[in-house]
Amino acid sequence: MNYKKSLLNQVILQVHYLQTKKDNRQDIITLVLLGAVAGMIGITAFKACTKEPEPVQRPCQACHTRVMVMANYFKKAGSKTPEQLAVAVLSTKNPRLLAAIAVVETNGNNVKNTGYKKRHQGVYQVNPRHWGVVDSRDIAKQSLQAERILTELTNEMPIKKALSQYGGDSSDKYQRKVLAELVKVP
Repeated sequence: MNYKKSLLNQVILQVHYLQTKKDNRQDIITLVLLGAVAGMIGITAFKACTKEPEPVQRPCQACHTRVMVMANYFKKAGSKTPEQLAVAVLSTKNPRLLAAIAVVETNGNNVKNTGYKKRHQGVYQVNPRHWGVVDSRDIAKQSLQAERILTELTNEMPIKKALSQYGGDSSDKYQRKVLAELVKVP
């Protein structure tokens, strides 16, 4: 910082000196070079001062709270991995709906081969014959798969009918269960 001040002071002194002398081209060249150097140092210093500081990586308190609230919901429902399921569900576009489906289907537990003819798998009880292989070890992938299924169904039909279709129920019994559970989801 002192170097920058002394350089600027030299430029100011040089300007005063040139004002007293008349035709000295060497001094004008020196003044221009000193001014350019001072300007470059000033620009560099300005850029360094105005550069935005790197963000501090802190966990988002609101996100942490939301995960804990959702995990508590799954824990009350009987899930054996409530935190893992909460993170997976909250990473989707419709976390409350998927949470309700997970609780209605399996109480939020990652189970394999249950349901009709023991074909349905995972937290969301997806039938791999219709919707593709279910990664039984990764709840996050299961959540994304269930979200994809619901998106496909809701693109073709209203949400209530899509829920009934998801549950494999020709009556409205399944969609009523999900909607009743949806009210309880935080």
